[in-house]
Amino acid sequence: MPAPQSIVITETDHIVQGITVATLQTSWEKVDGAINYLAQWRRDKGDWVNVGETSAQGFSVQGIYAGGYDVRVRAVNAAEVSSPWGHAPSTTSDGQNPLLLANVPYPAVNYQHGPLPAGVSRWYRARLVDRIGNKGDWTPWVRGESSSDASEILGNITEGFLTAEDGARLTEEINTVTDAVAEAALANNADMQRWRRENGQRKAEILEVRTTVVDEERAFAEYQQRVQAEFKKNKAMIDTRATTVFDHTGSGSALFSVKVGVDIDGTYCDAGMTIAAIAEVGQPVITRIGFNANQFVILSGPGGKSYSPFSVINGQVFINEAFINYAGMTLAKVGSWYSANYVPGQSGTIMRNDGSFELNGRQQGGRMAINSDSISVYDGGGNLKVRLGKLN
Repeated sequence: MPAPQSIVITETDHIVQGITVATLQTSWEKVDGAINYLAQWRRDKGDWVNVGETSAQGFSVQGIYAGGYDVRVRAVNAAEVSSPWGHAPSTTSDGQNPLLLANVPYPAVNYQHGPLPAGVSRWYRARLVDRIGNKGDWTPWVRGESSSDASEILGNITEGFLTAEDGARLTEEINTVTDAVAEAALANNADMQRWRRENGQRKAEILEVRTTVVDEERAFAEYQQRVQAEFKKNKAMIDTRATTVFDHTGSGSALFSVKVGVDIDGTYCDAGMTIAAIAEVGQPVITRIGFNANQFVILSGPGGKSYSPFSVINGQVFINEAFINYAGMTLAKVGSWYSANYVPGQSGTIMRNDGSFELNGRQQGGRMAINSDSISVYDGGGNLKVRLGKLN
């Protein structure tokens, strides 16, 4: 079954209580054999939003903001077999239709709009409304933009992560005293199993702890496994924990962690991973995977021919090859680069690391070429008409 074709995005607006509301409308052609369609949309290359399954050949989204919109649709037949995605050309909303963001009650004098993707700009205005509904004039438009400073954003991400439950677990040291872990388990009325062998200053141990708590305040379940070996003053350990909880306030979380560590003559080092889903009352649910290690390496290729296309080593990111749809950079250090349509002396742009360059602009009826030593203009037949700079 083919993908839906002729997917068209349009924007309309209407007035609701004196406010202009913009609406995204999408339509597509009927697909033979289809009984339903699955559609998704997104703004500014964000996450796809499901519209849901529909038998109609279109949908609308009311109250959109300015930005770039994408839509994709696939058909579903009676056997519940889906077609490939059909994509609409990206469409940009001009943002000329102002949308009501919020009514801010007195005496508050501020409003926070977000979260927004990094580097997104919006325009805002405000007016006063008294107790009986009399409305004042609008203020002039004021431009606001979310930060695009990668250092600042990464700092905020790190701070938010480290102050959360999963960040705290990822960065805490493994308790190498297994007797203390066992005593805490017994104090919590947990079920415990322990396998241990000891010979002088050499120890090997596996410890499993299962804890369940149900009362008026919360439901809590945790499984912990410790694998540890000691040889004199040196220790190696693996700690695995799976924790789930929900309390009477409606807050809860699911957290899985794996940590490995060594303690060599009192010097402790570890690496770990956390997977978390955190739900707090009044806040969006956070799903997050965290890693902590000096080296993060991804390997590809068959056995014996493995290579790393992507690695993070001591805080530096190394990428062998990448296709990036959109990139925002504060500072870039590059060797040579060229545009995808570069053809020497014909089209596109190239910048070489020796300082030479070439820019080719083409329009109907002729083209212009600029390089490191001349500017040349050609007619539609490719004949040189003007040259400035080095003439031979």
